[in-house]
Amino acid sequence: MKWAEKQRHEFIDKFIKEKGYINRSDICDMFDLSTPQASIDLRKWLENNPNKLKYNLQTRRYELKDKENE
Repeated sequence: MKWAEKQRHEFIDKFIKEKGYINRSDICDMFDLSTPQASIDLRKWLENNPNKLKYNLQTRRYELKDKENE
């Protein structure tokens, strides 16, 4: 994993722990990335952290499945 990608994955971890959710725009805003790159980062993060988040269609963001486990 490249350094920049690792930094983004660490940001995703921290953001989720603090807020309990994340969406692509959070990553785009923090790192000035395109939406497709933020999608790639989220997909890779989800592959490494299966069953941790669920996508909420109403809020259009990824949310913790069980906040008590964090």
